[in-house]
Amino acid sequence: MTEMLGKVDAVKGRKFGKKHLLAFGVGGVSLLALGCIEGPLGLLLSLLMVFMGATPAPDFGQSGQVEFNMLTQNELDDPLAEESGEPSEEDGQVADVEYIIEVDDPAGTEAKIIGVDIKEAKEQGTFAILLDSSGSMELSFADVCPTCPHDPERKRVEAAQVLGKEIMARTPESRMAIFDWGTDEDESYDGINTLVDFTSDSDLLITGAKKTGSLGATFIYDSLLDMLELMSSDIARNFQTKPITKGIIIMTDGQDTASRATLEEVIEKAQNLEIPIHVVGLGPANEKFNELFQGTEDNSESIKDLRLLAGSTGGFYASVDRAEDMTELAEFIALGLTGGYTSTQVVMDPIPPSGTIVRGTIFVRDPDTGKKVEPGEPWEFVAP
Repeated sequence: MTEMLGKVDAVKGRKFGKKHLLAFGVGGVSLLALGCIEGPLGLLLSLLMVFMGATPAPDFGQSGQVEFNMLTQNELDDPLAEESGEPSEEDGQVADVEYIIEVDDPAGTEAKIIGVDIKEAKEQGTFAILLDSSGSMELSFADVCPTCPHDPERKRVEAAQVLGKEIMARTPESRMAIFDWGTDEDESYDGINTLVDFTSDSDLLITGAKKTGSLGATFIYDSLLDMLELMSSDIARNFQTKPITKGIIIMTDGQDTASRATLEEVIEKAQNLEIPIHVVGLGPANEKFNELFQGTEDNSESIKDLRLLAGSTGGFYASVDRAEDMTELAEFIALGLTGGYTSTQVVMDPIPPSGTIVRGTIFVRDPDTGKKVEPGEPWEFVAP
């Protein structure tokens, strides 16, 4: 077992009235509740820790690099807390957090942290959601897709509603829009569907998310190119030179199957506009799909492309085992987009072979004893 240590400054967050530790692991959601503890450890546990995923670099086979995305925020600063009260003297403090990342498999893997980036959020931002409206989300295709449908209960709609509600509650001067893609009768791209145009009205976002459907092919890249143009125009009209947080969140169950545009074109445009693209994957776009549905479909290209889309544009890739988990993940994403998160870069040596399931556990270190705080949160990814 190898320990990887990383000391980061917690990103200043919003007010929380409860003290607990939350953790999100790749492929599932778990909530770890720890009661109020006095002293330095109590301060440490007053942080919100959300593990959003471990994403190998596109050149992982050569570099061995992996990015761990974490929300680590002072809980005493969140406006949506169920408990309210007078501000405490701890408000506004930013604590130092030291992570311990243990690698369990493959045995003998050595690793070290080579850098930590702080992804800070601004007081306002512009965001857009792209909902996968392909037929595989809600329809059955037993002959070509034995695992379909991947979102029959439309949990992506609930997740979009959560994002709209919580982002606007935390940063009410922000703007958000929701899109899916259009398909004409011969299954070709028919332009982007604007379910809700850019707005600051969370009620419109909640209502508009319900309009998405499930029919036809997958036009991720064509839709993203259109979205980037629309977001760029909205920024020019409403924010001009103001410092804002920008981001597109796509919820999809797989690989683009029909776009005229290419992945490379989308990445180049997003990079030029400095707009990160964050990916939420389910079904074949889920990191653990092959483990859950062995032999049904090769999803390696889907994962590779979605990781590249996110990583090359400054976004993150996260996946869920079940569509039901998307709503909780959406809460964490909203927190990250409005409060910030950290990106910890790790190098593994020897580099695990392609297809290897790499797994371990992430912990917070007790500043008094130097020992890890139990329980930790498991993480894993499939080596590309």
